[in-house]
Amino acid sequence: MFRRPLTWFVICLLCLAGALYFWRLGDRWAAEKSATPSAQSAPEKKSSATGREVVVSASTSPMVLLTQPQPAAPKKNKLAYRLSNTTKTAGQLLRNDHAVLLENALLDTAQPISLTIPPHLRAPGDPGCYIVQSRRVVDDPFRARLRAAGAE
Repeated sequence: MFRRPLTWFVICLLCLAGALYFWRLGDRWAAEKSATPSAQSAPEKKSSATGREVVVSASTSPMVLLTQPQPAAPKKNKLAYRLSNTTKTAGQLLRNDHAVLLENALLDTAQPISLTIPPHLRAPGDPGCYIVQSRRVVDDPFRARLRAAGAE
């Protein structure tokens, strides 16, 4: 009864030791790889007009190691291209009965919809899809009015 938990404990310790060994081996390989110059980035010797040799390196950018902290990439504003016909925030429109909140559009149906969509992003012709807003719960008479208007 005592052997089974002890066996699993030993197996876990061996797995942990193996993981640490391979981790350090990978770090050693990466250090050796970055220490040996490649044929492409080997310095090239040129003779100048004065007779002195000038060493020109093929790579002018500094070498960046994976172990060094990387500078944070500039964050892109995901909402920069969001369409909107209002200056209200999404939080303010969330409680507004006249608001339609989409992933890339905030629309206030109480205001005129005048969106500046570039011509190359507009759908050609009639897209065939529409957003319908109801003031109350959608019921059968509302659906009947939609069908009478040609909606499917």
